[in-house]
Amino acid sequence: MDDFCLLAQTPLHTKTLNTVLHNIDAVFKDHPQSSRRQIISQSKLDKGDAAWSCHKRLLGWDIDTMHMTLTIPRHRHDKLLLHLADASTKIRVSRKKWQQLLGELRSVALVIPSAKYLFSIMQHALIDQLGPRICLNAVLKHSITDWKNLLTSLLQPVSLHHLVPTAPTSIAACDASKDGMGGLSFH
Repeated sequence: MDDFCLLAQTPLHTKTLNTVLHNIDAVFKDHPQSSRRQIISQSKLDKGDAAWSCHKRLLGWDIDTMHMTLTIPRHRHDKLLLHLADASTKIRVSRKKWQQLLGELRSVALVIPSAKYLFSIMQHALIDQLGPRICLNAVLKHSITDWKNLLTSLLQPVSLHHLVPTAPTSIAACDASKDGMGGLSFH
């Protein structure tokens, strides 16, 4: 675990932050002879990662809790468009680059309406073409063009209510085998 997202209001926000930092330190504490560095990075704290804000960058997304929106950072959007433009000019790409492109597209697909339906053709290329390179036929190039067109809408903020339309109906402990054995489940 390396990312935590906290939500709190005054006057309890400072106490909440102190409690979380203390518990992280307590849970992940090493024995005294350990050569491991600090559990909580002082350099990240100095940069303001643990500061309260209504605007945060978390897992590659800009979250605005005042307006309840999610936005992709401009540099990430441009990088994705650059990868698509590069792939659209090629006849073949390496399997690894194709898999990386699919992974990047999957990371943004949740916030683009109907994007999840564009993966079958692109994913099928990995199954149909067994060699180290993927041949980009006309169908795959059309899929790349569709993605480029869809990405233009991604610069607009997406409502968090679009991603999570309702509050959780139950919060319970869970495990891979059965309920009540550990972990946390939101439904």
